[in-house]
Amino acid sequence: MIIQKKNLILISLIIILLGATIRIYGANYQNFWWDEMLGFWAANPNINFNETISRYLNHDHTSIIFHFIMKFYYKIVNYSPENGRYVSLLFGIIAIPLIGILLKQVNNNNLSLILCLIICSL
Repeated sequence: MIIQKKNLILISLIIILLGATIRIYGANYQNFWWDEMLGFWAANPNINFNETISRYLNHDHTSIIFHFIMKFYYKIVNYSPENGRYVSLLFGIIAIPLIGILLKQVNNNNLSLILCLIICSL
């Protein structure tokens, strides 16, 4: 089955919009997970960078760059856990087309691109 370029772009956009809708709908659906609570605590904008690094090294071993992005974000907006989910939401939405672009660079198979976008969107 050969998918034309116009159809591929349309199908990809629909899948990306579906994935964005699913992420937006589920953004504040559940309680906070343990890693979200640790990230919120470590990225407190009211503490200095050395304390943020100390909290990261002693308790939370996710990406330190993400904590600094969150720290800067919390300085701009209100420091609340609900606001922190919007950065993760944004990264999640951006990841869908970026993964598709990366797969298109690696593998020029249109069906595998659509399958990958569907899996990433869900």
